[in-house]
Amino acid sequence: MLVVSLSVSACTVGIVFDRRAYNNVFARCDIFECRTCIDWRASEDNGERNTLIGCTLFNSDRVVRIAEPVGALYLEGCSVDYAKAVYVVEDGLIFATDCHHEGKEWIDGVFQCVGYGARIMMCGGVLLGQARPMT
Repeated sequence: MLVVSLSVSACTVGIVFDRRAYNNVFARCDIFECRTCIDWRASEDNGERNTLIGCTLFNSDRVVRIAEPVGALYLEGCSVDYAKAVYVVEDGLIFATDCHHEGKEWIDGVFQCVGYGARIMMCGGVLLGQARPMT
C-alpha cells in the first residue's frame, strides 16, 4: 500500500499495523495530536517492513510503539516533534535515517527499548531537546 499526503489527527492511534501489515509506504503524511502516532502490534502474519518517507509526526504522547518481533519500521527524512516519548520499542527494529527529533517534554527517556529484541538505529539527523538536559 502506498499512502501519500494523508493527515491524521486527534485519534487515540493514528496508524495501526496489525495482521498482514507489511511493505506499506507512507510519504509526506502528517500524524499529530494523537495518543500514539504509530502502533505496530505483535500479531500473526505481521512483519517485514513499513516505511515513512518525509512524514511529520508531532504533538502526541508517543510517536512510535513497536511490539512486532520481526517488524522493521523505517523512517527516512521525517520530522518527529514534541512528543513525550519518541520511540517505545518492546520488540522489533526502528531505523531512523536523516530524521529531525525535537522536543521539550520528554519524560522517562526519549527512547525506550524494553524488549529482548528491541533495537533503534539512527543515522544522521538531529536530536534536539529544548527544556532541560536529557538524562
